[in-house]
Order: sequence, then structure tokens, then C-alpha cells
Amino acid sequence: MLRLNNLHKIFNYGKVNENYVLKDINLLVPQGDFITIIGSNGAGKSTLLNLVAGTFFPEAGTVEINGQDVTDWPVHKRAHLIGRVFQNPLQGTAAEMTIEENLSLAVKRGQSRGLRLGLNKKRRAEFQRLLALLELGLENRLECPVKLLSGGQRQALTLLMATIGHPQLLL
Repeated sequence: MLRLNNLHKIFNYGKVNENYVLKDINLLVPQGDFITIIGSNGAGKSTLLNLVAGTFFPEAGTVEINGQDVTDWPVHKRAHLIGRVFQNPLQGTAAEMTIEENLSLAVKRGQSRGLRLGLNKKRRAEFQRLLALLELGLENRLECPVKLLSGGQRQALTLLMATIGHPQLLL
């Protein structure tokens, strides 16, 4: 569940170009619900998602995920709770890394990482199984750099990466 309580976001606070982007936003999204936020350019849609993700912090109000106040948590601390797919297919993946390397990073999102092997036969087989579900032929290209994928392939990979860790919330 996602709950936003009296959320406010101001850019350039106290300056001549101060911009009050979000004012007193309240939202409750129950577990399992799917919602769409629509609005014109500059309406605050991306800002709202960035506040939920922890990219920005509000001037006032709270962000709760499953009853836990995460308002002051940075992106990396919220990472185990939130999966995110960006509008731009170039975001959300590491272009120079391979498909399997990107997926390996996604599996470890929000977990402590030490120095150990990130890939093994079992994990590779699981990646192939999951990629086959996309029906894009990516299961046969695990060692292909992500920069060589089309925008649609990259976006599909990003969606898989965002959901592979079973986040509580998908943006």
C-alpha cells in the first residue's frame, strides 16, 4: 500500500524563481491496485514519482509504503521496496554491461553486496527462463551489451529488472 499525506514540493525555495510544484497531495493506493496519473507537461507527475522513489524529498508531508514512513529514506534505502520503469528506455539499465550483468544487479537491489560471484549456472538459467517469457529472443543473448538492444527490448528488460526482486511497489 502507498499513502501520501499532505505532500508538498517546492523547487528553488526562497528564491526569486521559487516554484510550488505539489501542494497538499493526499493519495491512498491499496495493495494490488493499478493507477495511472495523467496531466499536462509540468503538472508534477514525474515530481510525484520522484518523491515516492526518494529521488526528491518533500518540504512537508509524508510518504508511507505498507504503513512504514519512508519520507526521509534516500533512493538506495527504498530500493528493496520499489521497482521503477522509466519513460526513457535509456534509463534504468547500464548500457555498457550485458543483459545478464544488468539482471544480476537487479536481483541484488536493496541488498548488501559483497565480493562474490554474481553469476552462476543456476542464476543464468533463471534469467533465460524469465527472458523467454518476453518472447523477444533475449534469452539467447545474455552476454549481449544492453546498448545493442532496441528501445522496446531495453524497456522490456527494464520492466523485468524492476520486478525481479518482487518489490512492494512498482512505479
